[in-house]
Amino acid sequence: MSVKATVHSEAELSPAPREGAWFKVLRVKHWLHFLALPVAGVDPSLDFAASAVALLRGFALAFLLLAFGYLINGISDRFLDRAAEKNPLAAEPHRDVRAHAAVLGLLAACVAALCLNAPWPVAIAAGLCLLSGLLYSVGPRLKRYPLIGTAMNATHFGPLLWVGLAGAAVPRGQWALTAVFGCLILQSQLLHEQEDREEDEGGRVRTSVLAFGQRWAAAAGVALGLAAGALAAALLAQPVAAAALAAIFGSAIPAAVLRGASAARLRALHRRLALVVGAALFLWLKTSGA
Repeated sequence: MSVKATVHSEAELSPAPREGAWFKVLRVKHWLHFLALPVAGVDPSLDFAASAVALLRGFALAFLLLAFGYLINGISDRFLDRAAEKNPLAAEPHRDVRAHAAVLGLLAACVAALCLNAPWPVAIAAGLCLLSGLLYSVGPRLKRYPLIGTAMNATHFGPLLWVGLAGAAVPRGQWALTAVFGCLILQSQLLHEQEDREEDEGGRVRTSVLAFGQRWAAAAGVALGLAAGALAAALLAQPVAAAALAAIFGSAIPAAVLRGASAARLRALHRRLALVVGAALFLWLKTSGA
């Protein structure tokens, strides 16, 4: 008796993630700290209740947008990433991702629903985040190109500072805060590219660090750090703050990169320092008459 062998692919045998596993697939712990960004849109001069409702909507939008961006990137990079800690889908790159694609659609639909009655700056910011994630990770997969892929991190995360707005009026200092954050997030991304050099090279993703080298990346980090310091000093009107920020972000961190310090540790340190700087700028702008 002949038995016809049936070969089942790993994709057919791999079930969709359990409910508790979705937080791992969405890589929530990688972006949880970004959920603080909508606070930047709070305007103390507005009604407290309206501001609180807008901020809650901002937190919800930030969660949905970050989950969307990281999930679509995880799906598109599952054949390139090596570590399951970085991308859980890399552990089983051939698994059926239809359930994940359905979740992407659900996340985008929830974002659209929350934006229906939101002020126009909130809706534009949310739409920009969605579009940025699509163009970066899928077609035309702009993350493959140096400079462009790096710069797009500003459009991934910068709009999150705007999703907590309660009205169409732009709060004082909002653009300046966004500019400072943009400089710091791009500097952090250069550290990220340094950390992932081997994986990016293996996946034929030409990041800025791979295309131009470590010395160029350090020089770009100096420029971004000095720009962030100058912008923050202009907001605070404090020359001492300018010197401190320039020393940390424009000198110490780029110098550590050139000395061969761990990019992963520098990135973690950079994140904590940037959080302190952002909190200080926010408190100054919202509580002072400067």
